[in-house]
Formats: sequence, C-alpha cells, structure tokens
Amino acid sequence: MPAVQVLLEIAISTWTLFLGMYLVRYWRLKVMTAKPKLSSLSPNGEAAYNRAFGLVSSAKGALLVAFVFYLLYFPILSALSENNPVSLFGAIVLSPLSTLIYGTTFWVYLSGLWGLRRFGLEPLNLRRFYEDKILGLRPLGQIALSFAGTFFVLVISFFGLSLLSADIYNMAVALACMLLALAMLFLPLWGIHEKMSQVKQQEQASLRLRSIQPMIAAPKYSGMEDPQVLSRIEELLRLQATIVLEDKVSKISVWPFETKVVERLVAVIVSVATIMLAKLIQVAFHL
Repeated sequence: MPAVQVLLEIAISTWTLFLGMYLVRYWRLKVMTAKPKLSSLSPNGEAAYNRAFGLVSSAKGALLVAFVFYLLYFPILSALSENNPVSLFGAIVLSPLSTLIYGTTFWVYLSGLWGLRRFGLEPLNLRRFYEDKILGLRPLGQIALSFAGTFFVLVISFFGLSLLSADIYNMAVALACMLLALAMLFLPLWGIHEKMSQVKQQEQASLRLRSIQPMIAAPKYSGMEDPQVLSRIEELLRLQATIVLEDKVSKISVWPFETKVVERLVAVIVSVATIMLAKLIQVAFHL
C-alpha cells in the first residue's frame, strides 16, 4: 500500500482503539450517574438498580466476549502471518490487546442495554403526567441515546478502517453493528414503552369518564344570582378544565426520550447505513 494510506490506516486504527477504551469509561459513568434518579423510581430502591445494571462492571463478561472475538479472528490472522514475522507478532501480541479492548467495549454496550430492559421490567413508581410528560423516565432515555450515538461513532470509525484495507469481512461486521445500534435504540426500552403506553391509555379513559361527570363541585350561592348564568359559568369552567387535561394527556410520551431527537438520530443512522451498504457492494464487485 502507499505510505500515505498506511499512515492513515494506523491513525484510524489507533483512534478506534482509543475511542473503544474511552467509551467503556463514558458508558459506565453514564449508568452510574443515573443511579440516584433510577433508584428513586423503584419501590426496591438501589436493589432494583443493582439487579439491572450490575453486569456492566463484570470483568468476567468482558473477558469472555474478548475471547470469543479472538477465536473468530485468529484463523484470519494466522493465515495472514504464515510467512511474515511482523504479522505473526501482531497475531500473537497486538491482536489479543485489541480484541480485549473491543470485547470490553462490546460487553459494556450490551450489558448496559440489558440493564435498560431489566430495569423496565421492575415495578416502578412513575411520576404524574402533569408533572412530567415522560413520567420521570428521562434518565433511561438519556442512557439509550448516549449508548446509541457513541456506538454509532465507533462503528463508523471501524468501517472507515476496513474500507481503507478493502476488508469485506470487517465491512460487513460494521454494517451489522450499525443495524444492531438502530434496533437496540428501541428493543431494550420496549417494557418501558408498554408501561408508558398503558399510563397514557388509562389517563385517556379517565378523561373520557370525567367528561360525562361534573368536574367541579357545585358552589354555594346566596340565592341572588341568576341560575342560568351560574349554569353557564360552570359549563365554561368544566370545558376549560377538560381542554387543559386533554392537552396534557395528549403530550404524554410513550418513549422515555424526546421524539424529535430520536427522529434525527434514526435518520442519520439509516443514511449512513445505506452509504455503508453501497460501499460494501462496490468493494465486493471490484475484487
């Protein structure tokens, strides 16, 4: 390869490894900082949080994933390093280090998403809709968005590295990880989505029931007021209260994040995934 391409590949490879190590710390801190708010949502407190997110700091899980990664890549590295001492050194020494980094990153990513799913199955004390339209579940949405967005950057870096070396295998892996990031933005939160949808349906049913019942107590009058005027005032007050409640109930979110932010992120992921697929097909046909 040309020297410029070699240097560029080394730079992207180093950046990708650094980003993987950084994301391990970033994701763990993101989960830890959400502990007080998430614990307050469950009747079981910190016990529910620990059950859900305890695997994020598991060293055994990270080593297991790294070992699986190494087994998957070792045959390829062995074939490339049969008559090349430098490649043999990379296969024996450098490859285990890089797979350890990627394995740990992937483990923290998956265990964090599993924690979101597990926490969503816990009994939760949701906030009232007139206090917070996301029902107090915003920390879960922030974790999901931060995981998806930063994992997206890591996959793009890995794909760029594979594109430089025309490595179809790793390009396909990167594309699969991109689709995984898109799916994992919603699947771990499905239990939370069902809880929030149920709350919205219950409030809508309660609102329909209130609309056919008096919403305010009949006031006491001195007998000097016109009954027709008072009846009209009561009707207007009921109507105003109904409009306010309808507006608040309609704004209850069924996902623990802002819809506009997610729409932008999904649009970017789909666009980039399409470009990645086109590049993969192009490289495959040129080989």
